[in-house]
Order: sequence, then C-alpha cells, then structure tokens
Amino acid sequence: MTIPSGQAENTDVLLALQWKPLWEAGSHVLPLAYGSTTGQIHEAACTLLLSELTQRAFGENATFYNDALTTLGIDHEAGQRLRPPLQAIVADLAGTIAIAEIWTSLNTVVASETNRPLPRRRNHTHTARLENLRTRLHTWAAPLVPGLTAHQAKGREWDVVVVHLTSAERESLRRGLSSDSEDHRKLYVALTRAKRMTMDVSG
Repeated sequence: MTIPSGQAENTDVLLALQWKPLWEAGSHVLPLAYGSTTGQIHEAACTLLLSELTQRAFGENATFYNDALTTLGIDHEAGQRLRPPLQAIVADLAGTIAIAEIWTSLNTVVASETNRPLPRRRNHTHTARLENLRTRLHTWAAPLVPGLTAHQAKGREWDVVVVHLTSAERESLRRGLSSDSEDHRKLYVALTRAKRMTMDVSG
C-alpha cells in the first residue's frame, strides 16, 4: 500500500521511527525528546529545558523528563524549584542572547539542585539542541506540532497523523509489512494511530 502525501502543519502529531527525523522536519515541529535516552548529564539538563517548551505548547512534560531527573540525581520537588529559572532561560532563548551564554546559564541553574558534576566544556551537540529550541521559539506564532516516535505513540490516537517515512519504509509498505520485522511492527504502530487520516510528510 501507499500513504497519501501531506504536510506536517495543521496536523495533530508527526510520527517517525527515530527522533532525529523529527528534529529535521521543520521549525513548526517540536519533538518531545532529543533521543532515546538521557543518560548524559548535559542531555538531561537540556531535557529539563525542553520540558518547559513542551509544557507550554502541549501541556505535557518532555518524554524523558523523569529519566532526566534521575540522571541528575534530583527529585520532583527539586524539579519544580528549577522551573522558574528554566522559564527565565526560555525567555532568554527567545531573544538574542548568545547561545554560549545561555548554555552557561543552564548549567548554573541545574547545578544549583544537583551534586552531579556538570562538565564546563561544551560541544556542538549541546549548543545545537539550544539552537533547535530557539528556532521553535521564533516560530511560536503558528501552532507547534508535537513530534513523537512510533514507540512513544503506542496506545495513543489522534484525528490526523502525519508520518515521516524514509524511502526504505515506503518501499516496505509497497511490498507489504511482516510481523517478523521489529521495524515493520513499529511502522504499523505509527500508521494506525489516526482516527481519521494518516499522511506521509516525506512523500
């Protein structure tokens, strides 16, 4: 089978099998996680900041919010105490303050509640996460679309779902899915989340 083409704008959710395509789908899509884990201290700190945006846009925490708290060794009360300073960082991110300065602020804020060492050295991956959030904040006038992986979407439904399919995934659909393939099972989950319509954003 084939899936009709569509646009991610004005839809209920964008799904993909991996997180990376969701971040590459455009500034109108706000994925609910950076990747599949938050085992790194810096990624956990960024997840807390992302969660402020997902709370504001969709009324829910980032997907791995609780894992981020665990990685940082802080409890939910500490997480609540962090929210006002994190919201201030979001406000700075929406402006023109340099990303390097915002990265320093984020580390300082998170360090106030954790005894886990936060390395001062930053790399492109860390700052790219902040740049991605800034891009979403600068396009906030239009409603943001949540981005989820098929795994995270399992058990949930929306009226209109757009799926980001790769060429290999479209070919698998054309040939027919097999229940013996884990990727095919994930693809089936993604394609069965819509109550009314499923579209392929990459078609």
